[in-house]
Amino acid sequence: MRAYVRLLAATALSAGLATTSAGAADGWQYRGAARFVFPDGGYRSQGAVWDGKHWFFSWRYGLDQTSPDFHSMQRNSRLWQRSGIPADIAARGGNHIGDIDQFDGKLYVPIEDAPDYRRPVIAIFDAASLAYTGVAFPLQAGDLSRGVPWVAVDGPGNLAYTAEWESATCLSVHRLSDFGSLGSLPLQQPLDRLQGAKVSGAYIYAASDNATKSVYRISRADGNVDEILQLGRYHDLQDGKEHEMEGIAVVEDAGGIHLHVLLRHGAQLDIESEPDRGSTFTVTFPARTVISEPVPLPVASA
Repeated sequence: MRAYVRLLAATALSAGLATTSAGAADGWQYRGAARFVFPDGGYRSQGAVWDGKHWFFSWRYGLDQTSPDFHSMQRNSRLWQRSGIPADIAARGGNHIGDIDQFDGKLYVPIEDAPDYRRPVIAIFDAASLAYTGVAFPLQAGDLSRGVPWVAVDGPGNLAYTAEWESATCLSVHRLSDFGSLGSLPLQQPLDRLQGAKVSGAYIYAASDNATKSVYRISRADGNVDEILQLGRYHDLQDGKEHEMEGIAVVEDAGGIHLHVLLRHGAQLDIESEPDRGSTFTVTFPARTVISEPVPLPVASA
């Protein structure tokens, strides 16, 4: 099977999508990139998932649905509103959406309460309307001391996976229907700064915001971990503060498997709103921002 990687790079002001493909059955090769300019970059800065017809993106406070060529179709919040997190969850401190997943017309949306990280939940949204269904499943905060940065769904298997953000030694396994605990999958090596993951067949593909911006392939059978890509080597990602690895999406078709990795550049957008007075947008750039056009990557062994 041919293997493809497509990288989604996002900032508060701009974002992009790059693609990698493999000519060899066990290799990965870079394919290209598409950039999202403001305001799209702000709405596509946490997670991404493909349902076969549309893309769904997450940002800290909401969701964005797009066409296959990334034209926005609908959003459940605006940058200045921060209203995409359900009111009842926000009232309990929920203030950050992570990398999302989908199955059977539903979006599975992880929401954490930074900086306390005591009330992680998975909220269920309707994919057709981006509306909150009123259903949310609290997770055991003791198992997730740094919130819930992502959720990976195996719909046909009625399973879902989460993990610690730092120094994860296992994946937490849940029953998808009610997010009851089914135990854990020990990892054969610890993984750090996991920002997103998706299920694909016998594997889970996970994106890490470590120094090399690694993508890992995790065996669901025995927890074996293979580092299949180091994206930081190829995209002028000279430090993790300026370029943060975020979520990951997996797409399979007749041509092979495609990995889409979201990469957020270093600009930060803050918005202060006052009723009847308008909004103030403040953009903070790092001291050095590197933006380069994507270049072909050598095939890496899986």
